[in-house]
Amino acid sequence: MGTAVGRNPVSWLIPCHRALRKSGGLGGYHWGLPVKRALLAWESARAEADAPPVATPAARREPA
Repeated sequence: MGTAVGRNPVSWLIPCHRALRKSGGLGGYHWGLPVKRALLAWESARAEADAPPVATPAARREPA
């Protein structure tokens, strides 16, 4: 799979950078681990920004 995906010129559109090793490690990536880490970090930040706000117990308290 890695070789075929590595030849894809638009692989950033295909989520192959999300593939991890069984151990949970990042494994390899055709464009290098720094690029893989950056893609994963960007996706994580975007997912957090798109997530609905979570009410905390302090936010639910009524003013005294």
